[in-house]
Amino acid sequence: MVRMRSLGFRYAQGRLPGDSFLVDPHLDFRTVLSKQGFEKNLLKRGYLGSFDSLKQNYNRWWNAFVEYSQNETVERKRFLKEQWHGLQSVLQLPNTLKNIDYLTDRRISDGNAIVKTLDPRTPFIAEVALNTFLDGIAGSVRLATPSIVRKAVLEGCHVDLNSFPRIHDSDPECFVVGTSLPSQVSVLIDKEFANKNNFPISFVSLGKGYQIINNRMEELNQVSLLRVGRSISCPIDGFMDLLNHVFGLISSFLPNASIRIVLPTDLLNYEDAAITIIANDITVARVSSIGQFISRRLKIVDTDSFVNLAHGTVYCSFLNKF
Repeated sequence: MVRMRSLGFRYAQGRLPGDSFLVDPHLDFRTVLSKQGFEKNLLKRGYLGSFDSLKQNYNRWWNAFVEYSQNETVERKRFLKEQWHGLQSVLQLPNTLKNIDYLTDRRISDGNAIVKTLDPRTPFIAEVALNTFLDGIAGSVRLATPSIVRKAVLEGCHVDLNSFPRIHDSDPECFVVGTSLPSQVSVLIDKEFANKNNFPISFVSLGKGYQIINNRMEELNQVSLLRVGRSISCPIDGFMDLLNHVFGLISSFLPNASIRIVLPTDLLNYEDAAITIIANDITVARVSSIGQFISRRLKIVDTDSFVNLAHGTVYCSFLNKF
């Protein structure tokens, strides 16, 4: 079991000294655990633990945290550390599930805003994709992101640490992620959007993405899109809107492109639903529905409400193969 200690540090200038497990109160998961159907969701995603024990252990940790916050004695600090596994178990849970069985190729293609036929052999395909999204998605902003992020960012996104190159001897521990969801999210950690922001906001980034696959580091030229929406009721489904734009771009390059719904057991931990876009049996893009899963863990809010996230990756290196 991977220890998730980095999330035990508040996001501030530097880290708390010592082996401390203090967690920002925004990481209160009691309401999440009490949601109707949450246990059923976990079972569909392959969770094999005891749900009752999970809730009991977390409530025990939470009570210890509250008591320590009210009176920071040595004894209460020691007891809080002893209950760390109660928080750790909840942090290791995947996202809940979102039903997208209604999606079909026709429903997606009807939403295409891009009708021009593009040649995927162009050497500037990544720049074409970037500019298409910036021009076609309302409220889109080009975002320059760091290529290196702290371990806590990856834990907040709940991704596999072994899938990214590690920088040895760094303190705090850091990883090379390139242009990706973690790099985009890292810019927003512990941030609150201003009232003047018009939602939804779509951050678009272009660059190299890095991942370790089968013990080899893969480097891909890709476009990463992060859609940020208000948590309050919105007439536009952020995931569907992003999917329409991504599929519209891909199908303008590759008219034979199709979509596949990712099975619950194949979802990444932060996804509540996902679609892959396939051309000639090659995955050329992935669009993920995230909801508040990451914003809760990394405290990304809009006027005290956690924002909803959706994310898309277009693998431009693969588009050039056609």
